[in-house]
Amino acid sequence: MKSDQSIIEVISSELEISENEAAALIAEWVEHIKSGVEERGEYRIDGFGSFTKSGDQINFQPDDKFALEVNYKYAGMEAIEILPAYRKAETPKTEESTSSQKEDAQKDDSSSDKKLEQKPPEK
Repeated sequence: MKSDQSIIEVISSELEISENEAAALIAEWVEHIKSGVEERGEYRIDGFGSFTKSGDQINFQPDDKFALEVNYKYAGMEAIEILPAYRKAETPKTEESTSSQKEDAQKDDSSSDKKLEQKPPEK
C-alpha cells in the first residue's frame, strides 16, 4: 500500500470492487466491531489486536506481533523528545530572553567545538 492511497482504494483494487462498495464494506466492518465491543466489552482479531471500550471511546491495542511488523524499521531507535524544543520556540522573545538565548547558543557552540576536538579512543 502506498502512503498516499486510502484504505478504500486498496480494498477496491484488491477485491476488484467499486470504491463505493469498498467504503460500504469498511462501514459494515466498523459497525460489526462496535457491536462486538458493546456486547462483550472487547472485540479481538487474532494476529491484529483488540478493540475495547473506555467511556465513550473505543480503543485499539495491537497484538505484539502485529505491532512489531508495523514498527520494525524503528526497532532499536532511541526516542527523541521534541516537545520542550517546540515550547522553547513558542516562547515570546523579550529583551531578557533574547540575550539569555544568545548566551546559551554561545555555550552550545563552544561545547560543540570541544566535542569536535576530542579524539576517538585508541584501540
